[in-house]
Amino acid sequence: MTDVIVVGGGPAGLTAGLYLARAGRSVLVLEESTPGGQINFSPLVENYPGLPRVAGSELGDTLAQQAQDLGAQLEYESVTAVTPLEDGFQVDTDCGSHTCKGLILATGVRHRPLGLPG
Repeated sequence: MTDVIVVGGGPAGLTAGLYLARAGRSVLVLEESTPGGQINFSPLVENYPGLPRVAGSELGDTLAQQAQDLGAQLEYESVTAVTPLEDGFQVDTDCGSHTCKGLILATGVRHRPLGLPG
């Protein structure tokens, strides 16, 4: 059983994974597509603390690498269900299921189209 599963590999989820790993916890970050989430669509990020200018995709990759270097496990799976258990949670994905003592939901956002032609 993993200590903590983080659902979402955007900046919030990867940061949570990074700090959990640094604290000596076993952590699994589940991301359905690309680490970094929406930040990947930003050509230039100028307001991230400690980094004066960085491409969004580079920031996402760097966060993922740092979390993994500290011991977080990153898996590319889509979460389909979460079930509370007596001693934690079961997280079902398109690839199987995982159990954990704690769960962090950092699912981020999705662009919503206006529904207008053109």
